[in-house]
Amino acid sequence: MQTHSLPVISLLLACTLSLSACRPSFTCSTQTAPLPEANAGCFVTRDGKLLVAQQHTGLWNLPGGTAEAGEAAQCTAERETWEETGVRVEAGELLRVFDNGFHLFRCRAADNTAAPQPPDGAEVRAAQWLQGGELADYRWRFPEQLADMQRLLRDQP
Repeated sequence: MQTHSLPVISLLLACTLSLSACRPSFTCSTQTAPLPEANAGCFVTRDGKLLVAQQHTGLWNLPGGTAEAGEAAQCTAERETWEETGVRVEAGELLRVFDNGFHLFRCRAADNTAAPQPPDGAEVRAAQWLQGGELADYRWRFPEQLADMQRLLRDQP
């Protein structure tokens, strides 16, 4: 009996490496006063609309996620927002730290991406800009945050 596992493993490794080489790179904009590593996300608005992402479960949330080892919280917020929406952002002020330690930053879109498009679709199903009045029409991953999102959107500078 002859096994072909080594050639199959080699082929899988080559495919994985070639795919990862094609993925656009991410560069964090935060240069001064980075906060320690923390899971983080962004509150991004444009023209009175809020940038949101839909999970594969069908639920919606603000873009954000898990920090990589040694990554500043602002960089996590920027990277996760880009990975989930395709919108490059710059993290600004820290708006809130939730009970679970999640850091929410006010972020500014660094490009003119009109229609958000997740770069690889692996992290989320979809992303879009929503008007404040539309937020209550969606099913949220963290429904207790809906009032905070509406208030932040209404009170933005």
